[in-house]
Amino acid sequence: MPADSPNPSAEDPEQEVLTKIRWICARIVRGQHAPDTYKVKWYRAQLIVSAILSALAGAGILTVQQIKPAADGSLITAAAAVAFLSGVLTGVYQVLGVEKTATLALACEEAFRQLHAQLEIAIANENPVPGVNAVYEATQKHLASFALVIKLKSAPEAEVGELFAALVKDHPPWKFPAAAQAVRARGKPK
Repeated sequence: MPADSPNPSAEDPEQEVLTKIRWICARIVRGQHAPDTYKVKWYRAQLIVSAILSALAGAGILTVQQIKPAADGSLITAAAAVAFLSGVLTGVYQVLGVEKTATLALACEEAFRQLHAQLEIAIANENPVPGVNAVYEATQKHLASFALVIKLKSAPEAEVGELFAALVKDHPPWKFPAAAQAVRARGKPK
């Protein structure tokens, strides 16, 4: 747990819920940073370059049919060099598994954004315990599912604090019917 997180108390169910929310916030921040890797940047660049090269190839085919290439063959040489370089980069791209890792990282980011939305909904309820517990369990599952792409071992405390403060600042007055038992039954954050 981060150093300034609320101290859980068996007598104070609100503090237990706040502790769990802060724990979830730290994992949401980590999950949303999954795409911060060179593979995602390369994946996006590859998509853009592929689209551009496809358009150029289409234009090149039309151009070659309409005009004659230069006598020294420079048009053909340049096209061959571009095609060769593109082939090499695509081979390296596939060997490194860039597309697989990048799409998993982007899926991770989206999954943790959805958890964030679910947490907002849970906190807006009069009794946040069932919703927070459901998000807590889903967060644990997502951490296991996306372990390959979640590179941050700990979330930047400033981002966690901002997210936590934004989530809990305007919540309605909470009521905890048997909330202390429900929080303990679901387990405490690790």
